[in-house]
Amino acid sequence: MNRTLTKEEVAARLQGKSDAISRRIDVLEGEVASTGEDVKRFLASPLVRVGATLALGLAVGLLAGRHRRSPGSGALKEAYLDLLAGEAAQAVRKGIEPEEAVRETLRRRAPIIADCPAAPEKGFFRQTAGFAMRLLLGIMVRNGAATLLERLTGADTAGTDAAGEEIT
Repeated sequence: MNRTLTKEEVAARLQGKSDAISRRIDVLEGEVASTGEDVKRFLASPLVRVGATLALGLAVGLLAGRHRRSPGSGALKEAYLDLLAGEAAQAVRKGIEPEEAVRETLRRRAPIIADCPAAPEKGFFRQTAGFAMRLLLGIMVRNGAATLLERLTGADTAGTDAAGEEIT
């Protein structure tokens, strides 16, 4: 059944394969072109904008809102932990299982209670100024996020609401 192909049959098969490859390349080019448009449509979605704004606000809040510990609180905690570790180690040397030694040590010792000084009460002017600064910062973050999204997507969002509808 093995017969040799003629020159015309080989040329026809090669032409068929070439046509199939060309069609596949055209399909891939169409997919690549439409992917760019899909990304633009996705970035233009109001939900994406809200999510980006929330993420930016969270990042700013985490960076700007870090709480600072009082300088002496670490030393007290370290001393307490060293004392607990020493007592648990003595119990282990006496033959008590490590887990039970730690539990017994913690049962006998009172927990540490850190004394946090009360925050001074702010006056009316200071509260008002703080509120105004937070409001101003929120507006600046929102405008910055909107400008960034406009530059990324190329879409003009001025004069539109959160749903993308034009404001009249």
